[in-house]
Amino acid sequence: MSAQNKALVRRWINAAYNKGDWKVLDEVLAPNFVRHDDASGVTGEGPDVEKQVATLYRTAFPDLHLKIEEMVAEGNTVAVRWTATGTATGKLRDIPLSGRKVVTPGLSICRISRGKITEHFVYWDTAAFNQQITRQSAQAAVAGAH
Repeated sequence: MSAQNKALVRRWINAAYNKGDWKVLDEVLAPNFVRHDDASGVTGEGPDVEKQVATLYRTAFPDLHLKIEEMVAEGNTVAVRWTATGTATGKLRDIPLSGRKVVTPGLSICRISRGKITEHFVYWDTAAFNQQITRQSAQAAVAGAH
């Protein structure tokens, strides 16, 4: 079962974040799917919330890619350590983007029931991410303050 659960999570990441294939999300996410992302404040219920999140980031980073660094499965839980890369050239809400390549590590913990992902907990360094996507680097901001 662990191998099947890992394959399901891998399929979800590849479809949603690496390809933008929203149809697959309806196949892999349960109707009662819940996303927990307190770091960015993007939480919600149902597959549509994950579609919105993936769309948001794929719009901001047209070349977005999540590389799976490590996966561990036990019972109905899969933990994934990943690295997201992309060039901040699109639009992310009302934030002016830097045009720079962004690299952000993260961790996702997914719960699976009856062959579908029911819950996703995501943890990542939003402060480092925000620093990378803005036009002005932290060093330039500090230098400009003197």
